[in-house]
Amino acid sequence: MQNRGLKVLGIIALILIVAGFGAFYVWDSNEQKKEISAFQQKDKEENEKQHKRAEIISTYLSDTQKQVEKDINGFVFLGDDYIASRNNLSLESFLTNTIDKNLFYDLNLETYTSASLEKYKLSVTTENHATKNEDYLTILTRIGIKPILIAKDFTIPEKTEAVSISLKTENNKKIKYTVQESEKLGLTKISDVKGNIKFVTNENDNTKYYFFRSDAGKKKKVKSGTKVHVESMDYAKNLIPIVFFGNNDYESVKDYIKTQKAIVDRQSECGNKYIVIAATKKGSELDKAMLNQFKDNYIRVDKKDIAEIDYEGLADSIYNKMKKLGYFDNIEKKINETNKKIKEYDGY
Repeated sequence: MQNRGLKVLGIIALILIVAGFGAFYVWDSNEQKKEISAFQQKDKEENEKQHKRAEIISTYLSDTQKQVEKDINGFVFLGDDYIASRNNLSLESFLTNTIDKNLFYDLNLETYTSASLEKYKLSVTTENHATKNEDYLTILTRIGIKPILIAKDFTIPEKTEAVSISLKTENNKKIKYTVQESEKLGLTKISDVKGNIKFVTNENDNTKYYFFRSDAGKKKKVKSGTKVHVESMDYAKNLIPIVFFGNNDYESVKDYIKTQKAIVDRQSECGNKYIVIAATKKGSELDKAMLNQFKDNYIRVDKKDIAEIDYEGLADSIYNKMKKLGYFDNIEKKINETNKKIKEYDGY
């Protein structure tokens, strides 16, 4: 009887223990749920805080970008092999990266703490119209500083078929475009007829040019001396020119200066901002003439082979020159204002 009573008590004790563990499990589970819920709520609040911060800072950065667009709408690179893109490298990418690295470093120190906000990155238009393997005069016609003229009378046929043409520039001087760069000329207009110029170069390196009209139409006679318009002449006038030509085939220092000035003057809507570069020795006739004409806007690069041009070093020189000329003054002021607003928002 006593044993039976002990068994009953044991069963009751076991039931109580199991019930106790069950109650503890339920309590513990509820506590875990509360902790998870609190953590999720805290995480949600932090995300909402960061999201709100990102939205606020984005409005500040928008003001900064407006100042950038006002002062530095973009860059157009004009020249020959010295600044033409090669081996997947380009001066424009090095320059924009240099500006990002230097001008916006402090600004990005204030914004990086927000996981939902990317670093500010310079957003401006860049166009590179530098051309490889063409002489100085030919490139000047390509970008509209010298005229492209029809050298001999010809007739544009009714159909969209090839017709041979010959080209020249002022004073009956020859021009020679390279086949590899032919597509850069873009849409061509001759006597109001739209089309494209095609190139064929034979084994003797003699290039022949053909005009293909875009749409069929009436025959049109074209006389020698008629101007040809190509799309590559139409780059925006509000872009800051970065000009760098080799100087092996110009007629005279006077002519070189004149054409460089014509390139700069064409960009009449960029607020008289420009950089002109020449590869020459300090104190040379060309160096003195460039310094006299362009003063602080001129950068001298000691004469080197094209293969030795250091894009990164050149980009640093251009950035430092622009900074010295005050091109970034208003932007830096806006960046300081933006940084102050961010600090005030963050409470420090």
